[in-house]
Amino acid sequence: MENLGLESSSLLQVRNVTLPKGTFVQLQPHKTKFTELANPRVVLEKALRSFSCLTKGDTIAIRHDNTVYHLDIVEVKPPNAISIYETDVNVDFKEPKDYKEYTKTQNDAKQKSLSTASAASAAAGAAGAAGSTNQTATGKELTRPQPLMD
Repeated sequence: MENLGLESSSLLQVRNVTLPKGTFVQLQPHKTKFTELANPRVVLEKALRSFSCLTKGDTIAIRHDNTVYHLDIVEVKPPNAISIYETDVNVDFKEPKDYKEYTKTQNDAKQKSLSTASAASAAAGAAGAAGSTNQTATGKELTRPQPLMD
């Protein structure tokens, strides 16, 4: 019902058509998190068992580990609508819709982490450098023994 955008009391007209067996489908996840699953292709393959056909321009919702992932059907071959029942279909993933925003957020977080680490390192270096000067606590300079020369 969710994939069709229907509520439980909605009327639906159904028509039987014969669709060609699909050979290819290109999907675009809405969220990058889908591509970070341990094996998104296996998750997708398992979820697609509950679909008999795919139509270009549709969005499907699949559930995995209590999370719903939405994927747009960008392209199918043969064109427009295909049967995926008892057929091998080549699958390609397009860049997730939030990828640019996601990578920017990730890069910003890395920069912040690096800045914090650099500041901590610089502070530690300054403290270490202060501790390695050749001065006593009273400010008198220590003299180092000179090597003997023949």
